[in-house]
Amino acid sequence: MRAPWRTRTADGERASTAASLRVQNLSVDYGNIRALVDVSFELRPGEFMGVLGANGAGKSTLLKSISGLVRPAAGSIRLGDGELVGIPAHRIPATGLAHVPERRRVFPSLSVQDNLALGAYATPPDRSRAELLDEVLTLFPRLKERATQLAGSLSGGEQQMLAVGRALMLAPRLLMLDEPSLGLAPVIVEEMFDRLAAIHRELGVSILLIEQNATQALEVIERAIVLTTGEVTFTGTREELGDSEYLKRAYLGL
Repeated sequence: MRAPWRTRTADGERASTAASLRVQNLSVDYGNIRALVDVSFELRPGEFMGVLGANGAGKSTLLKSISGLVRPAAGSIRLGDGELVGIPAHRIPATGLAHVPERRRVFPSLSVQDNLALGAYATPPDRSRAELLDEVLTLFPRLKERATQLAGSLSGGEQQMLAVGRALMLAPRLLMLDEPSLGLAPVIVEEMFDRLAAIHRELGVSILLIEQNATQALEVIERAIVLTTGEVTFTGTREELGDSEYLKRAYLGL
């Protein structure tokens, strides 16, 4: 697949524009409650990283902090060479960060095609929106079949595909996904994770994934952090995580 968010090098080969993400000493408060406590980790360019943990561990708060939807009490968030803390949320997509929120949040009264077009509002000027659209519809052929259909009439799985496709229309350097399997039938979950693996493999974009289904996540991620009540309690490869007791402790309280 020819990815339009990969630029040409001097010898004509395509080089990934995937960005690193460095979170340092990040803390977030909700009133008197500290939701994230001194969180630090690094995602390397082009890496597929998971954020795992039980409900209420602070996973969604972490992604919202990175995308500017929640203001940190302390800490630094760097995408590539740029600091994100202090940038208004509506300007962060222009830095190359795309956030697919929990429960999809598509525009139900707009068509599939119009939803995808809205995702391209901050696309870099040197990228072809027509080519991006072609790549997205190649990844998700079901969206091509339903291009003129209202997004609100799609199934849950199709809406999730649309939410991911809309994010890819930004030509992101970092793609963040919050619980993409939530509420989907098992067969659709398998299809969705196959597409995420293809996005990582073929497009080379950096991916940060929140997923409650740890078993499913471990099939696609390369490294992970585990959050427990707002703190990072584990950082390592999926092999290290799979052989450890951290998941049992994080999800079951053992």
